[in-house]
Amino acid sequence: MQSFALRALLGSSQKRLFATSISESKITVDYLVNSCGLPKATAISAAQKLDIKEKKLERCGSVVAFFREHGFSDTQLQQLVEKRPELLTVRLDGLRRKMQFLNDKQLSGSSLAELLVSNPVILRRGIENRLWPSLELLLKYLGTIEKVEVALKRSSWLLTCNLKLTMQPNIDLLISEGVSLNAIQLMIAKKPRAALQKPDSMARAIKYVKELGLQPSFPIFIHAVCVRVSLTEASWNGKFDVFRSLGWSDEEIISAFVREPFCLACSEEKIRAVTDFIVKTMKLNQAIIIGYPKLLMYSMESRYKPRFFVLSKLKSKNLVKDGLKWHWVLTRTEKKFVESYVIKHLAQVPDLMKTYTRMRGSKLAQ
Repeated sequence: MQSFALRALLGSSQKRLFATSISESKITVDYLVNSCGLPKATAISAAQKLDIKEKKLERCGSVVAFFREHGFSDTQLQQLVEKRPELLTVRLDGLRRKMQFLNDKQLSGSSLAELLVSNPVILRRGIENRLWPSLELLLKYLGTIEKVEVALKRSSWLLTCNLKLTMQPNIDLLISEGVSLNAIQLMIAKKPRAALQKPDSMARAIKYVKELGLQPSFPIFIHAVCVRVSLTEASWNGKFDVFRSLGWSDEEIISAFVREPFCLACSEEKIRAVTDFIVKTMKLNQAIIIGYPKLLMYSMESRYKPRFFVLSKLKSKNLVKDGLKWHWVLTRTEKKFVESYVIKHLAQVPDLMKTYTRMRGSKLAQ
């Protein structure tokens, strides 16, 4: 009899807890939908990471108001909460300190809102042990907060990594080899992941590139190092295998790397697709790619196909001469190409610009 009563009591207690859980979950979902603008399905998913009890609603409201006061749009607030719903329940004084710190470093306004939306983890890192040391290092080598902003826009996680332990040893190594500050700035701003590789990997990459005849004082040296250090041995050897399968000799592969390092950063699919298009569709000799490896780095959809269409159209109307230097045409800037081969012939081919822009998926000035 006592056992039955105990089970009944426990059952009643579990039912109350379950009912309370459902009620609190509904509060969370309703709040995320009505106050933060999340779609219902997204709010249900986010509610699994967040438990907003009724007594916490006031704090959540203060956090939402805080972000709006700092220039977050409805869309940005929605994206922020979707990525990190737990931010709604953090202490407001901690948020204020971090936002004030970032403002004091001249990171503010819409650019700051964009930065925090792209990487909300910034708001979960400590100022003294992470944000300030990382920002200090970036300022030291990039020089101005404007350059730091550009770097962070491309790689927001730079502010949340421990750069003193990861990036600094590699920078010290490059400086000791005679690499210029301008080259190091370029690496941090455009290829920061390369700067975060293990120091022994960086040392091996430097040694390899120097053995190819590139000196640290050469502008292209840092590009070659960034590519080499970013690829594992398996990936590096795999790239060589791809080129070999296309008929390249090892000497030709290395020569291409020395002249255009980023050609070896292209994916296997990209290398094969460009080669196939140039050889089979454009009917050109593969030697053009070996001679101008930069050709591997252009987009199939926005460069090769549209430009080949234009030149084929003009050739069918005898508007271009035979013996066209394709490497020159393909490597010209977009502006120069449009001026020389599209606008110049609009009288003879009126729909050329329209078709060309449609193929590129962009709008160009007529």
